[in-house]
Amino acid sequence: MPNSRPYKPRLGQRDEVRYREMSAFEIEAKTDGYTAVAGIDEAGRGPLAGPVAAAAVILNPEQPIIGLNDSKQLSAKKRLWLENEIKAKALAYSVAFVDASRIDEINILAATKEAMTQAVEELEPLPDYLLLDAVFLPGINQPQKSLIKGDCKSNSIAAASILAKTARDRFMEEADKTYPGYSFAQNKGYGTAAHYSALEKLGLCPLHRLSFLKKIKAGASRTTPAKNKGQTAEQRVAAHLQRQGYKILERNFLLAPFAEADLILSKSNYLYVVEVKARSGPAAETAALAAIDPSKVSKLRLLASYYAESRGFSDHTIVLLAALCQLDSQGKVERIKYLEID
Repeated sequence: MPNSRPYKPRLGQRDEVRYREMSAFEIEAKTDGYTAVAGIDEAGRGPLAGPVAAAAVILNPEQPIIGLNDSKQLSAKKRLWLENEIKAKALAYSVAFVDASRIDEINILAATKEAMTQAVEELEPLPDYLLLDAVFLPGINQPQKSLIKGDCKSNSIAAASILAKTARDRFMEEADKTYPGYSFAQNKGYGTAAHYSALEKLGLCPLHRLSFLKKIKAGASRTTPAKNKGQTAEQRVAAHLQRQGYKILERNFLLAPFAEADLILSKSNYLYVVEVKARSGPAAETAALAAIDPSKVSKLRLLASYYAESRGFSDHTIVLLAALCQLDSQGKVERIKYLEID
């Protein structure tokens, strides 16, 4: 027979030590005379779809919850167990959401602060001191302390991170029923390869954050003659790599509506996604590399993963490659340098 006993994590001395260490800021506030210390944290700042969630929690020091930690460090089962513990033992808690349309209207940071403020205002009793993860809330009268990586340093913030995460996860699991095909139950709105694949096939749904998506003009030709220095550089790079034995699979491969790869090539058992950057002047290489920021790299990795899975290259090793083109005073490519993107 299957084991029907309710889940309970194994907790040991390490968990008890962490609980004591993560009580320091709450104890400090109590020593200063505050009686209702709330921890505030969010979940869902990074996804392409869905709301941002925020939670506020006032823990009861008389009922310690051993095992609290940053929600990202916990398994799904342990998060749910701790969620029940928090709701059973906390003096007060609340969760608030700000939806995708509001995120597009005011930006994700402002939306996060709006959700946090709402969560604080819905606490009963109201807190007299706030511990927050890396932000300050404008318009709040209570004293605040902002802690970098606060969900690893404060039990109250850790508890808030767990409630925000579990509430948002449930929202996205329900959204999967309303908007099937995007795998929201699995990816929770984050930009996985499956999510990108669904976007290419299905387009956007009302939960998608338009401000998070790189908009590329629909219908733009992918094989038009070179019209600018960047296109000229792409042609030079393509020709150079072809001479080296690379097979060009795609030029300007578009994963609508927000990601594009300049070149996709294969050689041996490798799949290369190439980002071409053309610059002139003595600092050309530095300027070109600066244009390939972490957000760009993340999108290229997801595009590469999608391409490999959907085009039969899943057994290939994916390599992201930067082709840095040094331009002369006439705008012609005089040197190409290739660097693997980490």
